[in-house]
Amino acid sequence: MSSGGKSYLYGGLRQLSQTAEHHMKPVIRIIVIVLLAFSCACDVACNNEKDQQQVVGYAIAKNGNGVLLYDNGTYAIVEDTSIIDLSPDDKNGENKEPNSRIEVLVEDVIDGDTYIVSLYRPVPGMNEQETVRLLGVDAPELNNKEYFSYRSREYAATQIKGKVVELEIGERPRDVFCRLLAYVYYDNDSMLNREMLEDGYCRIFPRKYHFHYDEFMQLQEEAITKRVGLWAVKAGTVHIAYIHNHKKSEHVIISNATDSTVDVSLWVVVDKSGIELVIPKNTYLEANMLLKLYSGDLGVNEPPGCYYLSHENIWNNDSDEALLLNSEGVAIDQYSY
Repeated sequence: MSSGGKSYLYGGLRQLSQTAEHHMKPVIRIIVIVLLAFSCACDVACNNEKDQQQVVGYAIAKNGNGVLLYDNGTYAIVEDTSIIDLSPDDKNGENKEPNSRIEVLVEDVIDGDTYIVSLYRPVPGMNEQETVRLLGVDAPELNNKEYFSYRSREYAATQIKGKVVELEIGERPRDVFCRLLAYVYYDNDSMLNREMLEDGYCRIFPRKYHFHYDEFMQLQEEAITKRVGLWAVKAGTVHIAYIHNHKKSEHVIISNATDSTVDVSLWVVVDKSGIELVIPKNTYLEANMLLKLYSGDLGVNEPPGCYYLSHENIWNNDSDEALLLNSEGVAIDQYSY
């Protein structure tokens, strides 16, 4: 073909291409718009479907992620656990109240505060069998044969062993032993943690990081004054009932478990390093009453009726010993943790 013929042919093809392009562009635009609209509609439908799902429970995986459980049997993994109310409330420094529960079967009771449970449908990061530790309380150690440890385990076993219970997990889902930390609810929505404290089967755990801490402290003080459970062993005496020590928050509770008022003026509480807390003159402790001796900076604004005896933090967070001496230097009681 001559060069002129080729030029003519190429020109015709170019014109045909431009004509086709001119007519096809609107069609392509229409197709693209339809596809985009369909995609958006699908996204909206999916989002609406997710919005309509209700969260009926939550769990915490071992990697720290949250797992939301929906009412249709599905779940979603979230990295931001604050959306399921597991983060501290910045306003008052306390934790928000947990709002969802997980149903489990209690297979065995190890001691008063530790249980083996099974999950029917474990979420990612959880096993079919888990170890649960009661949140906020501490039962006597069975391994160390501590006083009241067997009765504490027997009580817990009677209440929940072989039963389906509900776990309400707090801000810190697991302890250093990877046990789930939870409030345990059973028959008629009773909280086992609360009942164990009320009846003196355990004492409060000295770490203020759970929602019911203040309530639990009040329950323990009532159990001490009533001399129930593990608090009955020193009935008829003046003794150190408890030492609260968590970081800079600390105080000693002296209990008068007698039937008469006792003059505790100039009595002394001594820690194992020799630091003394001296009770002021003219201090009388009435029958079945408690006296709180505060130390450390956080005790400055404690309510009337309590003694703030030192600006220094005295009690070790891991372990310590205390000796109670009367005004004549005679040892009245010894306490260790």
